[in-house]
Amino acid sequence: MGLAAAASFLGCASSAHTAPKHRHHAQKNARKRKRASLGRRNIKIGVVEEPDLLYHKDNFEKKKRKNAMNLSASSPVSLLEGMFFQLSDRGEPQKVALSTFTQDKNVAIFGLPGAFTPLCTADHVPGFVAAYPKLKAQGIDHVVCVSVNDPFVMRAWQDSLQAKDLVFLADPEGMWLEKMDLLFDGTAFGLGWRAKRFSLTAKNGTIQHMWVEPHVGTCAVSSADHLVTQLSNR
Repeated sequence: MGLAAAASFLGCASSAHTAPKHRHHAQKNARKRKRASLGRRNIKIGVVEEPDLLYHKDNFEKKKRKNAMNLSASSPVSLLEGMFFQLSDRGEPQKVALSTFTQDKNVAIFGLPGAFTPLCTADHVPGFVAAYPKLKAQGIDHVVCVSVNDPFVMRAWQDSLQAKDLVFLADPEGMWLEKMDLLFDGTAFGLGWRAKRFSLTAKNGTIQHMWVEPHVGTCAVSSADHLVTQLSNR
């Protein structure tokens, strides 16, 4: 991810500096992640940058494409199972499996860098709140928001956005996002590893379509409007 792109979604002034090369290699060697690469499962994704490459502006500029593209698969691709956290009705953290919402269901899942960050708060989530009736009319049973945050923050954010119709799932350590190869390194901005900005649809646990933004500072192909349009054109 370019530094300017990250600063954009944080609402900060962009910086012209990039991290030193030795810092890049140190981070890469210190954090060897075992990601379930979607690219090795006959899946075509338009733009999915490796987290260690996202750290440098120069590397990002060399690898980015003009537009994020649709995911398609030559054979069915399962949506990987994961354990998340939610708050119970009593306000207590509890674990919940993703399959609780996906088994025998049509779902839309979108991910974003973080609760209360500017673009996520002003655009991404409100778009899905507004589009919820249209998505239900298109046969979507659940609309799920995933982020690397704790369940208390996710509940407070959900309440502040009046997003009661959406399901908010906290992935505090990014474990499911890591398996899905949907993390980027936001260490330079005090974020640690966070979710890339994406959206997908799945039917009974099988991914139908998936879109990943070329960088997290934009909300276009991962937006609710784009998803509604794609579902309308099926």
